Amino acid sequence: MPKTLTLALSVLLLLALPARAEEVCTVNRITSIPMALDAANGVDIPMQIAGKPVNLLVDTGGVYSMLTEAAVADFGLKKQLFNTSISFRMFGGKRIDRFVVAHDIELGGLKASSFNFLVMPDGYLEKDVGGTLAPDILRAYDVDFDFGNSTFKLFSQDHCEGKVVYWTTGYSVIPFTLDEYGHIRLEVTVDGKLVHADLDTGSTLSSMSLELAESLFGFDTASPDLKTLQAAADYRRYKYPLKTMTFGGVIVSNPDIDLIPDNDSHMRGTILGMSVLRKLHLYIAYREHKLYVSSADAH
Repeated sequence: MPKTLTLALSVLLLLALPARAEEVCTVNRITSIPMALDAANGVDIPMQIAGKPVNLLVDTGGVYSMLTEAAVADFGLKKQLFNTSISFRMFGGKRIDRFVVAHDIELGGLKASSFNFLVMPDGYLEKDVGGTLAPDILRAYDVDFDFGNSTFKLFSQDHCEGKVVYWTTGYSVIPFTLDEYGHIRLEVTVDGKLVHADLDTGSTLSSMSLELAESLFGFDTASPDLKTLQAAADYRRYKYPLKTMTFGGVIVSNPDIDLIPDNDSHMRGTILGMSVLRKLHLYIAYREHKLYVSSADAH
């Protein structure tokens, strides 16, 4: 399930960026990092803290980058209390009120002398993943998820608008809106119906409000096509045979989307998670507010 985070915190710093150059019409790759899908199909990349490695989940649906309690203990970092009047909770209501200052950070050749991470409870990530890389860092770059070649790339945002697709001639451009936390909302078409969705690489599942799906596609809970899945700990799950999800001219067939009642999810919307996104090549141009997308195997 996606993570719901609410806070107003300004203690985190961006990783050091190269000096802003005059805009050019070619993309400038800053770093290229091998990425792997973990057991939950999350996107993991390596980072180093004081010379020691840690795997981070790349989470476009997060807010601030975090380290788990276990990683904090492993690195010997001192937890500090931040302003307890701030409301900041994980999905499920777990409160976060600590941060740590990590030193000598390296991410694919990018370096920072120090960086502040929030401390997240254990149990939200796979056991070999020690934290998350969130929009507090990501939105300073163009971010490229090349699932076909298992590569994560960061590009400079200094380029001519629209001149970013380097891997194929067949792609679509999807405008998106960006909220104050860096969350991406865009429009896709599901079985011919327009759907507003949040792009969340930190979510294993793609999900939609059951009530929204019933309204859009004209079925109800008595439909023989609606299948009940094994319930998670705190929500029910259903499947309905959806045929296509379309990103402009790019089609994902038989999209794997869980339908979750609003009273269980409290989200009343649609999340594009890894069950759909791993079939695509995604280039997020944060400054342009545009997503460039093709099939994962396009070349």
